[in-house]
Amino acid sequence: MRFFVWYNLTMSLVTGVLLQNGIVIKAASICPLLGAILFFICFEFYIVDNLPVKDNSHTLCGSWIPEPAEIRHMPTFPTGTGGQIAKVMNENMWEKYANVKDKDGFSFKDVIYAGCKNVRSEVGVFAGSHDSYTTFADLFNPIIYNLHGFGSRSSHVSNMSSTNLNCPDFPSDEADMIVSTRIRLSRNFVNFPLGACINAQDRLIIREKVRVACGSFTGDLEGTFYNLEDMSDNKKDYFRKCGYLFKDDDPRLRFSGL
Repeated sequence: MRFFVWYNLTMSLVTGVLLQNGIVIKAASICPLLGAILFFICFEFYIVDNLPVKDNSHTLCGSWIPEPAEIRHMPTFPTGTGGQIAKVMNENMWEKYANVKDKDGFSFKDVIYAGCKNVRSEVGVFAGSHDSYTTFADLFNPIIYNLHGFGSRSSHVSNMSSTNLNCPDFPSDEADMIVSTRIRLSRNFVNFPLGACINAQDRLIIREKVRVACGSFTGDLEGTFYNLEDMSDNKKDYFRKCGYLFKDDDPRLRFSGL
């Protein structure tokens, strides 16, 4: 009796695992010995391979990492994942920064946490303050160069005159497909941490500064300031569809603290 119970449980597990992988097998037609063999094969190659690896020298990255402090060793990523962190990170960098914080108390583990938890992230790093870019320059500089071609010795050139823009008319076939275009200008406040590190009190101070500044605009810059807490759900949905408001379910933002 015990043998048949064990056999049925084994075949249920094997069948479930194989079905999950797209393989249809009729469990009832397989002999007990073959069932046992399939069980151990699936356990070895499917179940074990999908569990976090216990390794005292590396931290295997994935959704199971509950908080930045649990990145206790050099991060490693499943094959084909990791984005820019996997490309740039090395043992020397980890040893240099593992226990370092920037001037606002944002740690190196805080910086890389979002990318270590969401291994499909293309970039995976978030600066906690302006000082993060200096304190963790060995990490940020190569990533910025990889993404934008802007090196640590490059000089930022600012030219706000629209007369110097080369903006030819779109070809007729492309013009019919363009509904609207926009340019988003983002700037950060000096003397405040960035979004991943800022506290609730500083957020309120910045919101008030922005509200006052927006109220001073005139002419074609004049507009309406919307307080997120007072905004209706319909208005939020409208702004999300327009690309003006972040989506609530973005894991990259959620894991970074934004």
